[in-house]
Amino acid sequence: MKLKSTFLITMALITAAVITSCQDEEYYDSDAYAEAIASAFPVSDVDPNQDWSTTTTITAEIDLSDYTSSSKYTVNIYSDNPYSGTSTLYTTVGVSGTAKAKFDLPASASSTVYVTADGDEGRVISRFFTIDGTSLTINKKASSTSSAKQRTRSDCDVTIRDSVDTYIAYDASAEVYISYGGVTKSLSTWIAECEEYGAEEVLTGSSYNGPFEPSSVVVYGTELSTSDSYDWNGSFDSSTNCLTCTTAWGGLGYWYGGADWSNYDAFKITWDTSTSSVGLNLSLGVTYSSGSETTTTVPVSSGGASVDLESGKSSVSQWSLTLDQWGTLNIEGVYLIASSSSSSSSSNGYGGPGGSSSSSYSYIFDFNAYELVEGATVVSSGNILVYLLDGLETEAAEEWTLAEMYELFGDDAFFEESVFYFSSKKLQLVADALGTSTGDALKAIEAGFSIKTTGGEINVPMVFGATEKTNSLGYIYYKSGSDVNIYSLPHYILIEDASPQNNLYLNGWGSSGTAVAAMQLGSWTDGTISGYSDDTSVYGTNYKLVYFGENYDEDAQYEFPEGYTVVFFIAPADDYKSNNSRFNYSLPDLNQGIGHYDYDYSGTNENPNLDITRGAVKATAWSYNGHVFLGFEDGGWDEDLNDIVFWAEGEYEADVDVVVPSTRDNVTNDTQEYTFCYEDNFPVAGDYDFNDIVMSVKVEKYPAETTNNTSTNDIMDITVKLKAVGSTEPIGASMRLVGVTSSMVQETYEITSQEFFGSSTAAGYDDNYGYFNTASPTTYYTKQSGSDKVIELFNDAHYAISGIDPYTKNNGIRVMYNTIQDKSNVNGDTVSVKTNVYRVIFDGSNHSTYNNFTVKDNIDLFIIESYNGGYYEVHTYDYKLAEVLQPWNQNGEGDEEAYTDNYPWAIMIPTEFEYPIEWTPIGTSYSGNVTGGAYPYFSYWAQDCTTYTDWYEYPDNSLTY
Repeated sequence: MKLKSTFLITMALITAAVITSCQDEEYYDSDAYAEAIASAFPVSDVDPNQDWSTTTTITAEIDLSDYTSSSKYTVNIYSDNPYSGTSTLYTTVGVSGTAKAKFDLPASASSTVYVTADGDEGRVISRFFTIDGTSLTINKKASSTSSAKQRTRSDCDVTIRDSVDTYIAYDASAEVYISYGGVTKSLSTWIAECEEYGAEEVLTGSSYNGPFEPSSVVVYGTELSTSDSYDWNGSFDSSTNCLTCTTAWGGLGYWYGGADWSNYDAFKITWDTSTSSVGLNLSLGVTYSSGSETTTTVPVSSGGASVDLESGKSSVSQWSLTLDQWGTLNIEGVYLIASSSSSSSSSNGYGGPGGSSSSSYSYIFDFNAYELVEGATVVSSGNILVYLLDGLETEAAEEWTLAEMYELFGDDAFFEESVFYFSSKKLQLVADALGTSTGDALKAIEAGFSIKTTGGEINVPMVFGATEKTNSLGYIYYKSGSDVNIYSLPHYILIEDASPQNNLYLNGWGSSGTAVAAMQLGSWTDGTISGYSDDTSVYGTNYKLVYFGENYDEDAQYEFPEGYTVVFFIAPADDYKSNNSRFNYSLPDLNQGIGHYDYDYSGTNENPNLDITRGAVKATAWSYNGHVFLGFEDGGWDEDLNDIVFWAEGEYEADVDVVVPSTRDNVTNDTQEYTFCYEDNFPVAGDYDFNDIVMSVKVEKYPAETTNNTSTNDIMDITVKLKAVGSTEPIGASMRLVGVTSSMVQETYEITSQEFFGSSTAAGYDDNYGYFNTASPTTYYTKQSGSDKVIELFNDAHYAISGIDPYTKNNGIRVMYNTIQDKSNVNGDTVSVKTNVYRVIFDGSNHSTYNNFTVKDNIDLFIIESYNGGYYEVHTYDYKLAEVLQPWNQNGEGDEEAYTDNYPWAIMIPTEFEYPIEWTPIGTSYSGNVTGGAYPYFSYWAQDCTTYTDWYEYPDNSLTY
């Protein structure tokens, strides 16, 4: 405003430099003008490259053609996770297959944006994407990133824990023992070394709680028997070279519904005689709780032995299997036998090899593995060497909210707690998502998963856990397509304790958050957990897989080459230390190879695909919300496959392509708002409080291609708020749609919400004051040269914001609205912000122009003010010399040179900006030294446009309105 400026140019300079409507060009001194503007601007040494841009334009290449669930998608691009409560919607794009779109990004914003893509059948993408320069690629295979800091290859200081050196494996085919490093030892040497550890630690055994058909077991004159623990771990008796244990959980029938020994007539073991030594004899016996025994002795060449169970002696305390000398015995089966007339043969609900309840056989134990020394492992199918990784850095994984989790883990979701994966409810959910039968849905679930690297890092963010157990998570990798013995590969334990309480946190990560308790996430009530609100943040711990080279002998690095297959496994309850036959691999075939077979915990044979001779289904994967979720069962009874859930993130191709539909409404967020602040003195200097006019703009899009829009036209709502008028001169305003011509849009627009006073076809003060005399508010004005569409906003800013005749208040002096904190000041008053919403409808054939419409590139919001007998338009720096409605070049050549300096009369800020109070410059400096202002960091930014790009986030609140 001319009268209030504290930086007015001296009258001498004005006379010498400023153009008037009656001057001749020869009197104009451009150097004097430039010096006057520079000396008046409150920041000295302005960066010559400064263009006063606080935003940049990003081009998004979107390709959703790989998804087939819908014909068109709604893509939203956010500043952050939309469930966080702090995110801002940058733009909405309608996509049919592929699309190209632009959006505004604050210069100070993160290089990651959160993208959601929704089709008719649910959400297919919901994750962070990284912006590369000014480009964003959104597709199924695009690299995603967590919102946390990413580690680099040079940070990888992972080592293998020293204790792994004690691992010893047994090669059954060669009958030799292999220690860490590949050193082989004979049986006698091995026995001598084992004795150094103490006899009680030499041999322990293990069982698997389900039907089995093991390939082999090593027996060394031992007495094998059951244990009183869930996992069968015996103790070694050095005096007899026998392993003795007590019965487990009240009898061998524990795993079969609690059937006790009294339901059976005999106990039987069979073995393969092809690898037995000639002359070996075996004794099989059972000991009852009364102390009496029943035994039988047969030659190993017989292939089997059975003991008749004595009537009435149902409590068996021990059973034993003893060889009369050292040797190898390959056990085929261990059975309880019931006669065909016994009612107990079907009461347990389980059968023998064929799975029939009328069969007389019930498989009980798997003797497929032994631990030789602490940390040592024997596996009949080859060497399994387990490596513990030290030095792994962890970080916060991508944030979830409980509202988001509910869609995947809550009621009626795929990973719902305590619901069998083969239940009719889950099968129908999957069948609906796949558009297939429940039978095919079951096959998809039971296929398991692995991933193939495409070159780069692989992150493993933990996202969910519903278990009370302490499980370990590991992985193996190998060249895709290579013929390799999987069990001979190094097995890397990535997370020794993968329990939820040590990897998942509420309301913050790590020590700043609350650790999730065991089973807490599995307990939903009315759509939430334990009284927490829907928007409660959930942070997982993010780990990164480590690559040790093709031959597993190189220094650790985080980057995987292209072409490697990665298979995951968990070791339930620390069993990797003693019993790797309990590994749950992510591929059922690998479970079968360690004698880990399918079975039915429920006792109902509900699983329509039950086959006790196949590998157990302990893991599955689903593509949901743009992530491939990997879910494991840790050995419990419910088979919901949610005890450990994580996703693989990074450079890989997944083996699954299943989209589970969303069940909850999308969370909506406010669209990005941009504040425009003006000085009304162009072309002379002002006081630079940038509050003469304060308006804001936000653009909301409703593309025709989106799933929620039935129109064939693209709709755009432009919301304009008039927030402050800090001038005492008449000011009008208009909005030019740069690059939008009459052929692209409907000729008239609709004001869907109207609060500006005078913005109607009825006569108002806009007809009597200001530049736009008798103008209709729905009239598009034509640019002086060109055909861009222009929307009149108001003729008189004072009247538009207050509805009061500017000359009836304060003795005819116009009042400044919403810029003076001291409301008693006679020149200041407070009114509410006024809002108008303008709906512009694009013809469907101009979808590209619509998609690429941004505030920075396509909205020229400007004011018109009178000066020295003429009218001048005041634009942001990008459009500083535009002549939209009024030519500023009133005196011929020479004027343009004067106005091409890089000083601003208007700035656009990407936020709801707290503008300076009256007569307070936005920022000040003297001789390069910052001295103050409403925004102290503004001066640093003005002097170097690459620094302090977020200056507008740090006001001096005592100097802002």
